[in-house]
Amino acid sequence: MNTFEFLSYMVDQEHNSLDQLYERLDDNKLQHPLSGRTNETDTIGSRLAHLIGAEYRMATYLYQQEDDIEDFAVDGSSLADIMTKSDQAKARHQLTLDHLNMEDLGKTWTSERTGKEYEYKFLLWHFVEHIATHRGQVTMTVNGLDA
Repeated sequence: MNTFEFLSYMVDQEHNSLDQLYERLDDNKLQHPLSGRTNETDTIGSRLAHLIGAEYRMATYLYQQEDDIEDFAVDGSSLADIMTKSDQAKARHQLTLDHLNMEDLGKTWTSERTGKEYEYKFLLWHFVEHIATHRGQVTMTVNGLDA
């Protein structure tokens, strides 16, 4: 298994876990604040919207296409929109992985927001880490609701 096959496998596993999580959600649960948060706007839905939007945007940083959606917005109050956009983000993420090669791992990407440079190999791993972290936060909250 090469690096990109491994990353594809990890992304696929995370999305399988997200799909299982979506089965436990509805539009009402999306409005529930995340466990341990005092900010009522930091909800299950808003965290999933952040996760999905960031996954799509990060994939476009490393492999750009003319048809990329510049303002990829996710409605955190609609489970249907979350599921649709999650599928789009996964497909976009996989497209990026399919078009990169080992030489690309040493390339750098510069954040427009901070000006910091990051190697592609760091960003590719961060994709998986980011999904897993936020999926875990949402899962812990849903587990508490279902208890």
